[in-house]
Amino acid sequence: MTTRIIYADLHLFGPHAVEDCLVDQLFEDVKKYPAGTVVLLGDIIDFKNCRYKDLPAAHSLYARLKFAVQKRYYIEGNHECNKQFTFYLRYLNTLFEHGHMADWDPKKVEKWYHKEPGCSSRKWWMMRAVKWVRPLVSKVMSKKFTDKCINRMMIYTDVVRYICGHKHYNTVQRFSKICSDGIRREVICVPRGRSIIALED
Repeated sequence: MTTRIIYADLHLFGPHAVEDCLVDQLFEDVKKYPAGTVVLLGDIIDFKNCRYKDLPAAHSLYARLKFAVQKRYYIEGNHECNKQFTFYLRYLNTLFEHGHMADWDPKKVEKWYHKEPGCSSRKWWMMRAVKWVRPLVSKVMSKKFTDKCINRMMIYTDVVRYICGHKHYNTVQRFSKICSDGIRREVICVPRGRSIIALED
């Protein structure tokens, strides 16, 4: 049994960022546990919706995080806006990704990465106001999304578990099924913030 501490979708510096205290917790976890225990599952820094004036501070924290967890354990999401990103981590039979590569079609991915990071303070505050009108969470993982995740993991040999974030569910979501090749595959989608996931080796 292997335990992973997963941070996902913090959206730091964005209008919908989680509590700053989670950053302190993240660095404490990195110091406390062996390398590879802490996995950053993308959209940790929200470069896409970061105010222009905050971009230097965002880049500074981004560099500190990548150094702290070692580069390979920082899996970047769409909001990191990095065209040369580390988009997956494979550990034994488990594939870690942010989730947007499974969720989006290739054209949407390509279009997204042509956008430049940063936004005006006015736009930042407008997006922040939306948070109070429309909560940015969903309750249940859809069959459409789980099918996409299963198709994604079938690209890789011997992968039977797919762990992602991206969808902003409010609890850990799990789904498994026996596929056409007779192998049971599992999808685990973590909520925003910090999650502890126990995995069978």
